[in-house]
Amino acid sequence: MLHPVQLDNQITMALILLTSEQKTLLRTLVGFIEAGKLQEPIVPFTATKSANQFVIYIRGQDSFTFQRISDLDSLCDAGLLRYRWNRFGTGKLYYVTEEGLQAVANNFQLPPT
Repeated sequence: MLHPVQLDNQITMALILLTSEQKTLLRTLVGFIEAGKLQEPIVPFTATKSANQFVIYIRGQDSFTFQRISDLDSLCDAGLLRYRWNRFGTGKLYYVTEEGLQAVANNFQLPPT
């Protein structure tokens, strides 16, 4: 996926490669948001059963679990998510960007040039 990057007042396109897990994660988050089962900000927690799993609470159904918090950060690096720190500075609150919504809608295909 190409992502705009500003260098010396010029915008260039940087190639960002996403794993299938990262694409699936974004598709899932967008699907929950569109279904009204997840509101932003998205707040991941460490799972109580395993320190290697993370949980996002979903309204009206079982929580969504995933393996790597770094996948959220990679989606931020690609411009598909953004984050801000919580008010205590101890955790990130994630938001899907317009580019993230478009990427899911276009099945991560680049628009024709």
